[in-house]
Amino acid sequence: MANPIGLIDPERMANIPPQFHAHHEVCFHLYDTIGAMLAELEGANLRRFSFKLESEDEIEALRKSPDVMDFLVKSGRMDIAQKSTVGELNLALYADLLHFLFESLRALEKSKFTVAYATLRKPLQENLLYAAWLVADEDEFFKRMKDDPADKLTRSGLTPEEHKEIFRKAIARLEIAGAFHEDVIYDFVYDKNSEIGLAVFMNKANHLVTRKGDRLRTEEWNLNFIFKDPRDTDVYETIYPILAYILFFILQLQISKRQGDPVWRRRLWVGYL
Repeated sequence: MANPIGLIDPERMANIPPQFHAHHEVCFHLYDTIGAMLAELEGANLRRFSFKLESEDEIEALRKSPDVMDFLVKSGRMDIAQKSTVGELNLALYADLLHFLFESLRALEKSKFTVAYATLRKPLQENLLYAAWLVADEDEFFKRMKDDPADKLTRSGLTPEEHKEIFRKAIARLEIAGAFHEDVIYDFVYDKNSEIGLAVFMNKANHLVTRKGDRLRTEEWNLNFIFKDPRDTDVYETIYPILAYILFFILQLQISKRQGDPVWRRRLWVGYL
Protein backbone atom coordinates (compact mmCIF):
# COMPACT_ATOMS: atom_id res chain seq x y z
CA MET A 1 0.00 0.00 0.00
CA ALA A 2 1.37 3.41 -1.01
CA ASN A 3 1.57 5.85 1.88
CA PRO A 4 -0.04 9.25 1.30
CA ILE A 5 2.39 12.04 0.51
CA GLY A 6 0.59 14.62 2.60
CA LEU A 7 -0.13 17.16 -0.15
CA ILE A 8 -3.92 16.81 0.05
CA ASP A 9 -6.20 16.67 3.08
CA PRO A 10 -7.09 12.97 3.56
CA GLU A 11 -10.72 13.94 4.12
CA ARG A 12 -10.84 15.22 0.57
CA MET A 13 -9.79 11.76 -0.64
CA ALA A 14 -12.23 9.84 1.55
CA ASN A 15 -13.89 8.19 -1.47
CA ILE A 16 -10.58 7.09 -2.96
CA PRO A 17 -9.22 3.80 -1.61
CA PRO A 18 -6.22 4.54 0.68
CA GLN A 19 -3.81 2.59 -1.55
CA PHE A 20 -4.40 5.16 -4.29
CA HIS A 21 -4.04 8.34 -2.21
CA ALA A 22 -0.39 8.83 -3.15
CA HIS A 23 -1.22 8.23 -6.81
CA HIS A 24 -3.86 10.93 -6.71
CA GLU A 25 -1.52 13.33 -4.92
CA VAL A 26 1.22 12.81 -7.52
CA CYS A 27 -1.20 13.64 -10.32
CA PHE A 28 -2.41 16.73 -8.49
CA HIS A 29 1.18 17.77 -7.81
CA LEU A 30 1.96 17.56 -11.52
CA TYR A 31 -1.19 19.55 -12.24
CA ASP A 32 -0.08 22.22 -9.74
CA THR A 33 3.40 22.31 -11.28
CA ILE A 34 1.95 22.85 -14.74
CA GLY A 35 -0.13 25.66 -13.24
CA ALA A 36 2.96 27.20 -11.65
CA MET A 37 4.70 26.94 -15.01
CA LEU A 38 1.82 28.81 -16.58
CA ALA A 39 2.12 31.55 -13.96
CA GLU A 40 5.84 31.83 -14.79
CA LEU A 41 5.03 32.17 -18.48
CA GLU A 42 2.34 34.75 -17.72
CA GLY A 43 4.97 36.82 -15.94
CA ALA A 44 7.39 36.59 -18.85
CA ASN A 45 5.44 39.09 -20.98
CA LEU A 46 4.96 36.63 -23.84
CA ARG A 47 2.08 38.73 -25.09
CA ARG A 48 4.26 41.79 -25.69
CA PHE A 49 6.10 42.36 -28.94
CA SER A 50 7.33 45.65 -30.33
CA PHE A 51 7.97 46.74 -33.87
CA LYS A 52 9.01 49.99 -35.50
CA LEU A 53 6.82 51.87 -37.94
CA GLU A 54 8.98 53.00 -40.84
CA SER A 55 6.96 55.90 -42.20
CA GLU A 56 3.90 58.10 -41.88
CA ASP A 57 2.21 55.87 -44.42
CA GLU A 58 2.65 52.89 -42.11
CA ILE A 59 1.27 54.85 -39.18
CA GLU A 60 -1.79 55.67 -41.25
CA ALA A 61 -2.09 52.07 -42.48
CA LEU A 62 -2.03 50.78 -38.91
CA ARG A 63 -4.64 53.33 -37.90
CA LYS A 64 -6.96 52.16 -40.69
CA SER A 65 -6.40 48.41 -40.16
CA PRO A 66 -9.25 46.46 -38.54
CA ASP A 67 -6.72 44.99 -36.08
CA VAL A 68 -2.98 44.81 -35.47
CA MET A 69 -2.67 41.29 -36.87
CA ASP A 70 -4.11 42.41 -40.21
CA PHE A 71 -1.55 45.20 -40.34
CA LEU A 72 1.35 42.89 -39.47
CA VAL A 73 0.43 40.49 -42.25
CA LYS A 74 -0.10 43.14 -44.88
CA SER A 75 3.10 44.99 -43.95
CA GLY A 76 5.26 41.87 -44.26
CA ARG A 77 5.81 41.34 -40.54
CA MET A 78 4.61 37.76 -40.47
CA ASP A 79 7.37 36.77 -38.03
CA ILE A 80 6.01 39.19 -35.43
CA ALA A 81 2.46 38.03 -36.11
CA GLN A 82 3.55 34.42 -35.49
CA LYS A 83 5.49 35.17 -32.32
CA SER A 84 2.61 37.19 -30.90
CA THR A 85 0.00 34.56 -31.78
CA VAL A 86 2.04 31.62 -30.53
CA GLY A 87 2.95 33.45 -27.33
CA GLU A 88 -0.72 34.08 -26.61
CA LEU A 89 -1.64 30.55 -27.66
CA ASN A 90 0.88 28.91 -25.34
CA LEU A 91 -0.81 30.64 -22.41
CA ALA A 92 -4.42 30.09 -23.42
CA LEU A 93 -3.95 26.47 -24.51
CA TYR A 94 -2.47 25.36 -21.19
CA ALA A 95 -4.93 27.41 -19.14
CA ASP A 96 -7.83 25.72 -20.93
CA LEU A 97 -6.21 22.31 -20.43
CA LEU A 98 -5.78 22.93 -16.70
CA HIS A 99 -9.42 23.90 -16.21
CA PHE A 100 -10.58 20.53 -17.52
CA LEU A 101 -7.89 18.53 -15.71
CA PHE A 102 -8.84 20.11 -12.40
CA GLU A 103 -12.49 19.12 -12.81
CA SER A 104 -11.48 15.58 -13.73
CA LEU A 105 -9.21 15.14 -10.71
CA ARG A 106 -11.84 16.57 -8.38
CA ALA A 107 -14.44 14.25 -9.91
CA LEU A 108 -12.20 11.29 -9.07
CA GLU A 109 -12.20 12.45 -5.44
CA LYS A 110 -15.99 12.20 -5.48
CA SER A 111 -16.09 8.87 -7.36
CA LYS A 112 -17.85 10.58 -10.26
CA PHE A 113 -16.19 8.34 -12.82
CA THR A 114 -18.22 9.36 -15.85
CA VAL A 115 -17.53 13.05 -15.20
CA ALA A 116 -13.83 12.32 -14.67
CA TYR A 117 -13.51 10.53 -18.00
CA ALA A 118 -15.72 13.00 -19.89
CA THR A 119 -13.73 16.02 -18.76
CA LEU A 120 -10.45 14.32 -19.73
CA ARG A 121 -11.37 13.82 -23.37
CA LYS A 122 -10.85 17.38 -24.63
CA PRO A 123 -7.59 18.20 -22.79
CA LEU A 124 -5.97 14.84 -23.54
CA GLN A 125 -7.13 14.32 -27.11
CA GLU A 126 -7.01 17.94 -28.32
CA ASN A 127 -5.07 20.36 -26.09
CA LEU A 128 -2.29 17.81 -25.66
CA LEU A 129 -1.99 17.29 -29.42
CA TYR A 130 -1.81 21.00 -30.17
CA ALA A 131 0.67 21.66 -27.36
CA ALA A 132 2.89 18.91 -28.79
CA TRP A 133 2.43 20.25 -32.33
CA LEU A 134 3.62 23.71 -31.26
CA VAL A 135 6.81 22.09 -29.96
CA ALA A 136 7.19 19.72 -32.92
CA ASP A 137 6.67 22.23 -35.72
CA GLU A 138 5.53 25.69 -34.69
CA ASP A 139 5.75 27.06 -38.23
CA GLU A 140 3.47 24.40 -39.67
CA PHE A 141 0.95 24.73 -36.85
CA PHE A 142 0.82 28.51 -37.22
CA LYS A 143 0.37 28.27 -41.01
CA ARG A 144 -2.57 25.89 -40.62
CA MET A 145 -4.12 27.98 -37.87
CA LYS A 146 -3.77 31.16 -39.95
CA ASP A 147 -5.02 29.68 -43.23
CA ASP A 148 -7.87 27.33 -42.36
CA PRO A 149 -7.99 25.76 -38.87
CA ALA A 150 -11.46 24.28 -39.47
CA ASP A 151 -10.10 22.00 -42.17
CA LYS A 152 -6.38 21.84 -41.43
CA LEU A 153 -6.28 21.48 -37.64
CA THR A 154 -9.18 19.15 -36.93
CA ARG A 155 -7.92 16.02 -35.20
CA SER A 156 -10.22 13.81 -37.26
CA GLY A 157 -8.30 14.91 -40.36
CA LEU A 158 -5.10 13.34 -39.05
CA THR A 159 -4.24 9.68 -39.42
CA PRO A 160 -2.90 7.71 -36.45
CA GLU A 161 0.56 7.89 -38.02
CA GLU A 162 0.32 11.67 -38.32
CA HIS A 163 -0.62 11.88 -34.64
CA LYS A 164 2.40 9.78 -33.77
CA GLU A 165 4.70 11.81 -36.01
CA ILE A 166 3.71 15.01 -34.19
CA PHE A 167 4.46 13.39 -30.84
CA ARG A 168 7.69 11.87 -32.14
CA LYS A 169 8.98 15.26 -33.28
CA ALA A 170 7.93 16.91 -30.03
CA ILE A 171 9.59 14.22 -27.93
CA ALA A 172 12.83 14.65 -29.88
CA ARG A 173 12.95 18.28 -28.70
CA LEU A 174 12.64 17.43 -25.00
CA GLU A 175 15.60 17.33 -22.65
CA ILE A 176 14.52 13.93 -21.36
CA ALA A 177 13.27 12.51 -24.64
CA GLY A 178 13.99 8.95 -23.53
CA ALA A 179 11.18 9.09 -20.97
CA PHE A 180 8.46 9.12 -23.63
CA HIS A 181 7.42 7.33 -26.79
CA GLU A 182 4.88 8.35 -29.41
CA ASP A 183 3.33 4.87 -29.58
CA VAL A 184 2.71 4.86 -25.83
CA ILE A 185 1.10 8.30 -25.88
CA TYR A 186 -1.14 7.32 -28.79
CA ASP A 187 -2.05 4.04 -27.12
CA PHE A 188 -2.91 5.76 -23.84
CA VAL A 189 -4.99 8.58 -25.31
CA TYR A 190 -6.33 7.80 -28.80
CA ASP A 191 -6.37 4.10 -29.62
CA LYS A 192 -9.93 2.78 -29.29
CA ASN A 193 -8.65 -0.79 -29.58
CA SER A 194 -6.18 -0.44 -26.74
CA GLU A 195 -6.61 -2.76 -23.78
CA ILE A 196 -5.07 -0.26 -21.36
CA GLY A 197 -5.73 3.22 -22.79
CA LEU A 198 -8.37 5.79 -21.91
CA ALA A 199 -9.91 6.38 -25.35
CA VAL A 200 -12.75 3.90 -24.95
CA PHE A 201 -13.68 5.17 -21.49
CA MET A 202 -13.52 8.83 -22.51
CA ASN A 203 -15.73 8.19 -25.52
CA LYS A 204 -18.25 6.12 -23.57
CA ALA A 205 -18.40 8.79 -20.88
CA ASN A 206 -19.47 11.35 -23.48
CA HIS A 207 -22.13 9.17 -25.11
CA LEU A 208 -24.75 6.90 -23.60
CA VAL A 209 -24.59 4.61 -26.64
CA THR A 210 -21.51 3.93 -28.79
CA ARG A 211 -21.11 1.46 -31.63
CA LYS A 212 -17.83 1.71 -33.57
CA GLY A 213 -15.42 -1.07 -32.64
CA ASP A 214 -15.77 -4.11 -30.45
CA ARG A 215 -14.44 -2.43 -27.32
CA LEU A 216 -16.43 0.74 -27.84
CA ARG A 217 -19.76 -0.92 -28.66
CA THR A 218 -22.36 -0.56 -25.89
CA GLU A 219 -23.22 -3.93 -24.38
CA GLU A 220 -26.70 -5.50 -24.44
CA TRP A 221 -28.99 -4.41 -21.62
CA ASN A 222 -26.79 -1.45 -20.90
CA LEU A 223 -26.11 2.24 -21.40
CA ASN A 224 -22.55 3.48 -21.03
CA PHE A 225 -21.60 3.97 -17.37
CA ILE A 226 -25.24 4.31 -16.26
CA PHE A 227 -24.96 1.36 -13.89
CA LYS A 228 -21.38 2.00 -12.77
CA ASP A 229 -21.03 1.42 -9.03
CA PRO A 230 -19.17 4.37 -7.39
CA ARG A 231 -17.71 1.90 -4.90
CA ASP A 232 -15.73 0.14 -7.65
CA THR A 233 -11.96 0.59 -7.55
CA ASP A 234 -11.08 -0.44 -11.10
CA VAL A 235 -11.02 3.15 -12.38
CA TYR A 236 -8.46 4.15 -9.74
CA GLU A 237 -6.35 1.11 -10.59
CA THR A 238 -6.03 2.06 -14.25
CA ILE A 239 -6.29 5.83 -14.60
CA TYR A 240 -3.47 7.15 -12.38
CA PRO A 241 -0.44 5.62 -14.14
CA ILE A 242 -1.67 7.00 -17.46
CA LEU A 243 -2.50 10.42 -16.03
CA ALA A 244 0.87 10.73 -14.33
CA TYR A 245 2.70 9.82 -17.55
CA ILE A 246 0.71 12.29 -19.66
CA LEU A 247 0.88 15.10 -17.10
CA PHE A 248 4.66 14.74 -16.89
CA PHE A 249 4.82 14.85 -20.68
CA ILE A 250 2.74 18.05 -20.69
CA LEU A 251 5.13 19.58 -18.17
CA GLN A 252 8.09 18.73 -20.39
CA LEU A 253 6.37 20.35 -23.37
CA GLN A 254 6.03 23.54 -21.33
CA ILE A 255 9.69 23.45 -20.29
CA SER A 256 10.81 22.95 -23.88
CA LYS A 257 9.25 26.28 -24.86
CA ARG A 258 11.76 28.10 -22.65
CA GLN A 259 14.88 26.01 -23.15
CA GLY A 260 16.81 29.07 -24.25
CA ASP A 261 16.62 30.61 -20.77
CA PRO A 262 18.86 28.52 -18.44
CA VAL A 263 18.26 30.75 -15.42
CA TRP A 264 14.50 30.43 -15.79
CA ARG A 265 14.77 26.67 -16.32
CA ARG A 266 16.95 26.19 -13.23
CA ARG A 267 14.48 28.21 -11.14
CA LEU A 268 11.63 26.06 -12.42
CA TRP A 269 13.20 22.71 -11.62
CA VAL A 270 14.43 23.74 -8.16
CA GLY A 271 11.33 25.66 -7.17
CA TYR A 272 8.58 23.32 -8.36
CA LEU A 273 9.95 19.81 -8.66
